[in-house]
Amino acid sequence: MDRLKREGKMDKVIFLKKCEELEEKGAIDEVITLLEERCVADCREVDILYYYGRVLKKQHRFGDALNAYNRVLAIEPEHVKAKAGIYLINSILSIENNLYFENPYTDEGLYDM
Repeated sequence: MDRLKREGKMDKVIFLKKCEELEEKGAIDEVITLLEERCVADCREVDILYYYGRVLKKQHRFGDALNAYNRVLAIEPEHVKAKAGIYLINSILSIENNLYFENPYTDEGLYDM
């Protein structure tokens, strides 16, 4: 415990626990606000950046989530979970694009009589 405090990791552990508790209570906006304050441009805390990306992905903020995951990979290039998050988002976006472009009907065509 003392070793964690000396290394500054206790703060990160407590912070993530607080965010997880808020997330369980459904206070997602508050979690995102806390994470945005913590994840400023020079943030190098991989665990917090990954968690930030995960929360953004759940909120369907895919562009922001990709940015967070890429920040993780810039620090730790072999981070498996961040790579998986990017793959998942790209798959979701690919499916959405395919569904949109495969639909032969336009809004105008729906109202022609």
